[in-house]
Amino acid sequence: MNHKFNPEKLIYQAKVKIKNWQLRFIAYIKRLLFPLYLFPLKLVTYSTYYLAIFLIKLLIWPFKSYANFFKTIFWGTIFTYFAFTEYRFLSLVEHYGGYGKFFCSEWAVSRTLKRSVVRVVGGLSEGSGFFVSDNQILTNFHVIADEPSPKVVFPDGRFTTPYRITANKDNDLALLYLNETHADKIFHWVSPQTLQINEPLLAAGYPLGTDLSGEVTINKGNFSAVRHASGFFSDYVQTSINLVQGMSGGRSFLYLL
Repeated sequence: MNHKFNPEKLIYQAKVKIKNWQLRFIAYIKRLLFPLYLFPLKLVTYSTYYLAIFLIKLLIWPFKSYANFFKTIFWGTIFTYFAFTEYRFLSLVEHYGGYGKFFCSEWAVSRTLKRSVVRVVGGLSEGSGFFVSDNQILTNFHVIADEPSPKVVFPDGRFTTPYRITANKDNDLALLYLNETHADKIFHWVSPQTLQINEPLLAAGYPLGTDLSGEVTINKGNFSAVRHASGFFSDYVQTSINLVQGMSGGRSFLYLL
């Protein structure tokens, strides 16, 4: 079906539209100007309204529709949340010295300590010790001083006598060598240089020695600093943990709260 081009009709339609625009514009101006005492308020209100409409349309324009805009806001919020969570997680991991420390639990470490830290009974004193290899126990020198045959008492009540002892009196350390091996009781060293201030720590030992029976005592505290005393070869780890007599030779362990 062919439509004839009718310029007169187009001109008429254009005049009608222009006339309608003129009437609407005049009505708008009247509403804006009268009454005169409301003109300043209307001017501010109308200007704010149309500016807001313009900005909203300008914001929506790249998204083509309100639906796309709100979808973008929703998924952007989800992405921001997970990005922040990941950033916070990585910050905590870095603060505590790596994933190994971060995923270390107090419960798991405490359970291992209860079966691995041993009593060490010397001649005039008693203390605690721990395995640094499958048949070597590290304790303090003053625990076994003046006793050539100290006893190592295991958590289950068994005891044994070391066949060899090496010691450093100046640094208050002693290494006891056993005939039997206990590979499952070894604790690996952590360098004090990797510790962060206020990092959680556990200390384990047997307060009051054999005068107080029961499981190993585990105290909780925080790392403070690494100290070096002149005249000694060892650094000292300062913590907030209070040690009771008899816990000498026990060990501090790392865990994450």
